[in-house]
Amino acid sequence: MPGMGEGNRPGIGSNNNNNTKIGNRTENKTNVGDRKTNIGDRNNTNVNAGDRTNKGGNTFVNNGDINVGNKTNYNDNRQQWVDNRHNNGNAVRNNAGNRYWNGYNNPNWHAAGGYGYWGGWGAPGYGWQAASWAGLGAFMGASLAAQPQPVYYAYGTGGNVAYDNGSVYVNGQAAGTPAQYTQQAQAMVQAAPPVDQPQEWMPLGVFALSREGLSDTQAVIELAISKTGAIGGTYHNEASGVSRPIKGTANVEQQRVAIGFSDGKNADIALETGLYNLTQDEAPGLLHMGTDQSEPVLLVRLKQPEGQK
Repeated sequence: MPGMGEGNRPGIGSNNNNNTKIGNRTENKTNVGDRKTNIGDRNNTNVNAGDRTNKGGNTFVNNGDINVGNKTNYNDNRQQWVDNRHNNGNAVRNNAGNRYWNGYNNPNWHAAGGYGYWGGWGAPGYGWQAASWAGLGAFMGASLAAQPQPVYYAYGTGGNVAYDNGSVYVNGQAAGTPAQYTQQAQAMVQAAPPVDQPQEWMPLGVFALSREGLSDTQAVIELAISKTGAIGGTYHNEASGVSRPIKGTANVEQQRVAIGFSDGKNADIALETGLYNLTQDEAPGLLHMGTDQSEPVLLVRLKQPEGQK
């Protein structure tokens, strides 16, 4: 979601990039480390990157280093894969400093029109608490406690979510075509209960929203989960100063989470991640913009400044 929701076609990924086409392994992949052409560059004023209107009719999932044609190497390199994201997350946290905390305490930071998940939380720092897997199980009860083990969704090059020959594989299991996989995430967003339905909420934390290989970001998301698996939150774009309400759901059996906007705009956008991912300091995610464009992102947990409550 970095930069998403601003202008005609929100999203991430520069229009000037040569994008990877799923199923064509010989094409060069997008250089996600090039901060001149990617969201996350705080000096880049173009927060509208990723306009799909000039893609030339390409119907493939075509943006970012989605794990193309590689369903096997994750298990052999899992720890290194996780460590690389952790190092990336540390760079984002170091550059973020306390600037998001200062903005968070602005009374207008939470967007109107969404779930009032923060009501009754008391001190602002309560929303910055990290949820543990055990704590999440205790809060949600038997539905999550019955799951045999946590599922980690590793999106991106070398991860366990692979796009290969017109199919998506999660941990080696077929999960549909790229369009079907995106539609599943979009349906999860739309399945969120009405925002005025009473819920009991647990904070999942505050995350900077970046891309693999980038060391800074303009966007931050606060997330919370209800006992019934609804996801509420706030998306804030630092560059524009705009906050937007978030809604979504968690599929407890799959441990898959999908979120989008609850203000009636950009209904084809869905950001998915794993429920267990959101208990970690770095949560890999996959941003879907319509059914023909998806891109890996990284949610980086921000820490409450010491001495602040």
